Amino acid sequence: MQLDEYFKELKGKDILCWGEGKHFRNLTYPFLVSSGLVDNLKGFVEANGSSKTFGDVTYPCMKKAVLENCNKNTILLISVVGYQ
Repeated sequence: MQLDEYFKELKGKDILCWGEGKHFRNLTYPFLVSSGLVDNLKGFVEANGSSKTFGDVTYPCMKKAVLENCNKNTILLISVVGYQ
């Protein structure tokens, strides 16, 4: 699959992001904006459940249990430095 085909497919998916710290602010969010995928960002998976604002949009934070209800149109984007 070519890179442009990959991004075209991603534009039809919902994105939930695991992590909203420094890695997200410095790398992931700018990438989402420049690629046009920022409109697909639906929220964050976080333990504390408070909302997060990036740009002009406030995104909800959801507990990990929300992942059980995700479908094939949902992508979990992991944006933490220490993920193994």
